[in-house]
Amino acid sequence: MEPYKLSVYIHVALTLIAFAAGSIALVTQPKGNKTHRKAGMLYFVTFLAAGLTGFFMLFLKYKALLLGVTIVNLYLCITGFKAVRYKGAPPGWVDWLMLVVLGGSGVLLLSDGLRIYNGLFGSDFGWVCVRFFYIFLIAYTLISDMRYFIQKTDRKRLWLPRHIEKMLISFIALLTGVILRGIGDLDFFAARDLKWIFWIIAYILCLPFVFFWVRRYSIRQPK
Repeated sequence: MEPYKLSVYIHVALTLIAFAAGSIALVTQPKGNKTHRKAGMLYFVTFLAAGLTGFFMLFLKYKALLLGVTIVNLYLCITGFKAVRYKGAPPGWVDWLMLVVLGGSGVLLLSDGLRIYNGLFGSDFGWVCVRFFYIFLIAYTLISDMRYFIQKTDRKRLWLPRHIEKMLISFIALLTGVILRGIGDLDFFAARDLKWIFWIIAYILCLPFVFFWVRRYSIRQPK
């Protein structure tokens, strides 16, 4: 079997395991119990492994969009894990380096979007929208994380909302992958060049609830 094809199978398998583990962690009550922690750890490990196989696939077949999205998703999952692991610890040089890499992924997506742009009614306009949507997500993450890194008084209070936000958005990324494999590849959407919609639809539907939930926990945390 070709290395790329084998890596695709491994990547899909790891993604599905991470999605199942994340679903268990999401519905488990109360949060923080043994089942939640074990499912969360499995989610983190398989998500990280899926991201690494994604990098290997990109080494074999490079696509700027996939590279940018992979970096964003890994950043969200890793920072979400670190938030609960270190609970408000001050950022180190690794955290700042990850933030720089995240910013670099935004520059990559911007340059790629400008490269394929051919007008408001061009055939690639939907894919330009996908790139700029992820740029918006990157910009939001950069601003919120820089504020979190710089401040000193609220880090101990905001580690839980930070953990929730990062993990939920990374889970939406997995949901997007499942949707793309299950629905986006159907001939009906592929023939009409509508697959780009499934790159962002889960975010558009779910992010308002994520931000509401995070704000709710932020308000409830004692000052």
